[in-house]
Amino acid sequence: MAGFAADPQVELPPIQYAWLKKFEGDDMFKATIVNQSGLPFAWDKVEVERVATAGLFHQQHYSNFYHMFSEVAPTMHHVVCKWLGDCTYDAHSSLRLFFVQEKQAGQPAYIMLDSLADVFKCLSPAPVLHKDDAPLSGRVVILEKAVVGVSPEVRVFHNWEKDLKENWKEPPRAAMQVYRQRIADCFGFPFDQRSAADRPLHVLFINRHYEEGRTVLNAAKLAHQIRSMSEFRAFPGARLDIAYLESEQSIREQAALFWNASLLIWPHGATMSHTFFLPQGAQAIEVVPWVQQDKANLPEWVQAIRDAFGLRIKLYDIQNRERPRSMFNQDKLLEYEEYRRLTSDQKIALLERGECPAGVDAFLCPFWWNHWKVSVNFDWAALEPVVRQALQRLKAGWNEEPAPSKPKTLRRRAAPPPSRSPSTHPARALAQVESGAGAGGTAPAVYDWTTHGPAATARDEATGVPLSSFTCVYDDGAAARRYCVFRNLVTHGGVIYYISQNPASTTLPDIQIAWEEWNLEAGLREDKFFVPAVVAPAQLPKEAAEALRSPEVVPRAVLAHAVDSGNFYHLLTEVAATNFANQCGVLGLCDAASRAGLQLLFIQPDPRRRFAMPHAPRGGFECLGGGSFRYMRFPPVSSQALVIKHGVVGIGPYMRAYERQEYFAGFKDPPPGWSKLLGECTGTGFHTTPAPLAPLRVVFVNRPWSQGRSLLNLPETLDWLRGEWAPSRSFGAPLAFEAVSVSAATELRDQIAVFQRASVLVYPHGATMAHAQFLPRNAAVLEVIPWKNVTEPHGWLLSIKRQMQLDTLEVGLMVNDDRANLVLNWHVSGRVSVARAVVALSKDPVWRALPAEQKVDLQENGECPPDHKPECFFDWLHWRSNLVLDRDRLASSLEPLIRGVLARGKATQAAATR
Repeated sequence: MAGFAADPQVELPPIQYAWLKKFEGDDMFKATIVNQSGLPFAWDKVEVERVATAGLFHQQHYSNFYHMFSEVAPTMHHVVCKWLGDCTYDAHSSLRLFFVQEKQAGQPAYIMLDSLADVFKCLSPAPVLHKDDAPLSGRVVILEKAVVGVSPEVRVFHNWEKDLKENWKEPPRAAMQVYRQRIADCFGFPFDQRSAADRPLHVLFINRHYEEGRTVLNAAKLAHQIRSMSEFRAFPGARLDIAYLESEQSIREQAALFWNASLLIWPHGATMSHTFFLPQGAQAIEVVPWVQQDKANLPEWVQAIRDAFGLRIKLYDIQNRERPRSMFNQDKLLEYEEYRRLTSDQKIALLERGECPAGVDAFLCPFWWNHWKVSVNFDWAALEPVVRQALQRLKAGWNEEPAPSKPKTLRRRAAPPPSRSPSTHPARALAQVESGAGAGGTAPAVYDWTTHGPAATARDEATGVPLSSFTCVYDDGAAARRYCVFRNLVTHGGVIYYISQNPASTTLPDIQIAWEEWNLEAGLREDKFFVPAVVAPAQLPKEAAEALRSPEVVPRAVLAHAVDSGNFYHLLTEVAATNFANQCGVLGLCDAASRAGLQLLFIQPDPRRRFAMPHAPRGGFECLGGGSFRYMRFPPVSSQALVIKHGVVGIGPYMRAYERQEYFAGFKDPPPGWSKLLGECTGTGFHTTPAPLAPLRVVFVNRPWSQGRSLLNLPETLDWLRGEWAPSRSFGAPLAFEAVSVSAATELRDQIAVFQRASVLVYPHGATMAHAQFLPRNAAVLEVIPWKNVTEPHGWLLSIKRQMQLDTLEVGLMVNDDRANLVLNWHVSGRVSVARAVVALSKDPVWRALPAEQKVDLQENGECPPDHKPECFFDWLHWRSNLVLDRDRLASSLEPLIRGVLARGKATQAAATR
């Protein structure tokens, strides 16, 4: 930069044009003063460009959106407005803007984010250039009038540094509102003309990518809890979106996202800049992931934005208060030599307690690691009351003028009794219902299974009580495979009664009803075998006899054990499928028509009332039970008297399960038909549709962070596949990459619809493998195994493919061999099964007792402590670890599967045209 003067001895006054010297280096404007003879060029030999008015500035922040958008750009506007009179948006303005700071050793290359370049176009239609940029190389630019310096008024967070408070003051709010109007005119968004109350409720949850740090790991769960709030549902048409701000998004796209939001939630970071775009009356909640108190998490940062621009928005801030909820992104820490040099004790002190070791750079650990390399599992109990306040204010139409405020931290129906028959004798009342007489009305006809016993009801001559009997329709001598049909069983109060004239001489065979020993009530025979109470007709308890005055007659029923009542995979793919296999293979009940009137009754004991059927597998059991199923030991069934005319009991000879499980030995593979029944019953027909090819959909299903095995960097991986993965443009067919979310609350029919759209399914090992049966023909599956050198979980998926005859499904496997990509959860708790619970790792007494060396060896090398290997793999690695996807490994695993789907699809199309 040269200044021309007749007298080269003239001196320029010191001009400071940067306010954060310690970050960017040179904060003083420098120019070389020469006369014409001292110029390094001849006027008649160079191209000269004349600029009427210009602003010369220091960029200060090269790629930080917050600082550039909320501080540098508004200050630049204030300078050119105040000193050059250029205050409004003009698409034809002659104003030019230049960055003229010198580069110093160690500084990053000159960077201008695309989104920021669009912002500067609102100040000057010409691109903002650095003096060293190629377009200016070899050219002479004459600035006829230029302003340089930051002036006494700077739009900055003044409480960040002492010298900011002492040397500069905030521009007048009116001046900053002129800037906001300038941006509004430039973007075409009249910010001050829209109110949050004028539109349907839109909750915008902005999350950060895992690789950027400060991601809210349980954002999906928090979003579900917000949607469940009565205050949220009180708004007609309310919606909640989780979004990520992508670098390739234009600033206009980002502005539109926020301009249409009513309630904004975000983890501390650059998103606070976007409060600038919120409509009047909007509510904004900032979530701080870390627990330490320092100037980086002052709520004043976003309060300063609100106050500077006069934003009519209500701000809330809430900070994580539990250290175990703040998780270091350990794969990122391992990239630092300073971290790798730490002792095991120092690493554990940092990872578990956030303590910075002595000798580490004072900026690196307290600030960089503790702010940029952490993520959070945020506490709903802390967030919920703040969200409730915000929704209530929105409902009330809150819209107040902002005023400077001090920092503030926000803490954190009964079933009717059974009807009574006019008859006084329970046996006679039962006879009336069977014949259709009396108050019971017309009873369902008794289904005649002629091969399983006589259709007529045998009764005790003295009392008229129906007598029970049984026939084992499959019996190879093993209780685990015995399959029997019982007639005239009576249930009441959670007890099953087998009525016999001679109970003492009645011997019933051992009939096993459950196979997973580890998930059963220890020592409780009734939880593994069918154990009815054998009684004489006159020995029925008084309460049961009274209830038999108005019994419910069940013509046909399957009496089953839910085995693992909370696990989607086991329930739908093993329990329901095994039930179908035996009902079809042994009894011939293979389609919906043959199952009409069949009921499904779960009979396992549940002394601690833990039976909980997730919403999704209910649809499968409803298909098995003719449209419904019930649990015998819970109300209202337990308070009624049921007479089961034909009850099928036992596991049977067929088993749908992973062949390597011990309980599978001796069972037969299931007959075909389960997928067909589900397709017919749900009306989806998924077993016949072909995989879509235009576009070919690659669908990722992730797991919630709290359940372990979550793909932490899935959003940014999808961005990479869509934009940078070169092979995606070489397949000869359009590709669509998407992430979908399914939960236990999602109807089975809706889940099937999601997977019918997939050509390739990608998921971390878990219950999603059950959805492989819903994929269309010619599809492919890629199962991701988070643990190093472990391939056995893949066998579970392969057994589904083989036993369910998914002949056109191609199965692929991706094993994580990079231990650094496996990140342990510090604060995950929940239930592995109805029998076993998982506590937070930080609270696990076994983990806490380990020496630091063993903890570090597990985290960095995947080596389980010698004395805890079985528990370590299943409880710690299996349930309390997540994965950072390796893009190259993922791509090499995906490519052949995509090509296979295309080849099979084209072959199917060709065969159809012949």
